[in-house]
Amino acid sequence: MLLAAICVLMFYWSFLASPVFPEELFPSSSSALSTCVQSCICCVVIFICQICLLKRAQKVERISRVATVVSLVVLCMLAAALIILSLVGVEPPNVLFIAFPVAVGFCGFFVTLRIAKVMRSMDGGKIAIAVLGSMPLGLFVGVAVPSVFPLAGLTATSSCYPMLIVAGVISLLPFGLSNRQEADFASRREGATAKYMPLVVMLLLYLFASAAFMGTHVAATSGVWFTDNPLHFIVGLLLYVLCALYAVAEYRGSERFRLNFKNWTGLWFWVAFALLLTVFLYCVALLNPDHSDLCAELILPSRPLAMTLLMLLAFLWGSGLDGRSNAIIVSSVLSAIMLINAFADVLAVDPLIKGELALIVNLVALATAFAMTACVIVWIAGNMKKDEGLPATQNESPESQGIERIHELAESFGLTRREREVMTLLAQGNTQKRVAEDLGLSLNSVQTYAKSLYRKLDIHSRQELIDLLGKSGDSSRPRV
Repeated sequence: MLLAAICVLMFYWSFLASPVFPEELFPSSSSALSTCVQSCICCVVIFICQICLLKRAQKVERISRVATVVSLVVLCMLAAALIILSLVGVEPPNVLFIAFPVAVGFCGFFVTLRIAKVMRSMDGGKIAIAVLGSMPLGLFVGVAVPSVFPLAGLTATSSCYPMLIVAGVISLLPFGLSNRQEADFASRREGATAKYMPLVVMLLLYLFASAAFMGTHVAATSGVWFTDNPLHFIVGLLLYVLCALYAVAEYRGSERFRLNFKNWTGLWFWVAFALLLTVFLYCVALLNPDHSDLCAELILPSRPLAMTLLMLLAFLWGSGLDGRSNAIIVSSVLSAIMLINAFADVLAVDPLIKGELALIVNLVALATAFAMTACVIVWIAGNMKKDEGLPATQNESPESQGIERIHELAESFGLTRREREVMTLLAQGNTQKRVAEDLGLSLNSVQTYAKSLYRKLDIHSRQELIDLLGKSGDSSRPRV
């Protein structure tokens, strides 16, 4: 599961950071839509899908697999048509320039829903290692894919659509997903909104301010987003190393991903990353426009990482909730990222750039830096208030205490994931028949898991299980 998640994510990230349409295929086309228009079309499509999800969540989730297959087929056909027309030197019809970003938007939205479903079936530590571990692999693949195009006689082009197609195909593979009990995981992440919201707002603010700067910088200078400046790679390497250390420490430290003071790894990482982003914005406020090139080399490598971390927070936030809430949270973050990207592309249009806009961007960067600092302080204060001076049992609701005790028992007695799910539902008073319905298993399978569970715990009935959970707060060590 973890390896499959890393594979799908390393091809998925290009969808967030790369241009929607491969303009290099038709550099001299007079009818080709601009990057700004293409990005806006894709953003509108994603927002339409988001509205449909909010109104008809169950139907959208039910058709997500079929919609992913259809959108992938359409995107492959459009990409093949564009490549063939580019090879023969024929001007494509205008409808292709409109249909392509529409297909990318639909495909990206439903692939995101599929990935969110995969992430929801994993523990927090594995989500962290999957997301953060896939970033350097995604960077390598994103550089390698465009280099293949010249071998076919094409110009080096965007890696968005070929990598999105691969990610969509991988997301359709069977991941061994199970239907988990919704009440269990809703209580497992009680207070998730207060825990994740300050960090989500902080990253959204940074993406907005950095988009405003990069858009105006690209329009006012060479019009090139990516450069070969060594500083660009040094800054990117520093940020990647920081994320890699965090992923390894988080994965080795605990299966449960907690953004609070009980997990100092999470604390130092988010504070350090926020500090770096804030410093970058202060540099923009102080050095732009006289040293805008230097600011661009600081800002540009941090934007893909900020997008990735934003999606990580969305996956973690939604992983403890029911399927509908998980899909809404992850897709909402995706919509916000694509809207900000469209905003940057709009600013990159030359006629919109005026002389006094640099001062406005500097003020936005300065205000955003202060706002980001406030978000980090709110997040730290909220965790301090939650942990300060109170024993763990007073900070948690009875439901969350029960989940913690189940987790402790599962670790102490070496229970499998399925045995833990069965134990959770049995402890809530459900019959074995109801457990089978909730987990989508046969009654015989649940009976087998229950027998194995009782044997490992040295008990003989559901009531003994409930009594054992009541005592596990004092001692969860295996009995010899």
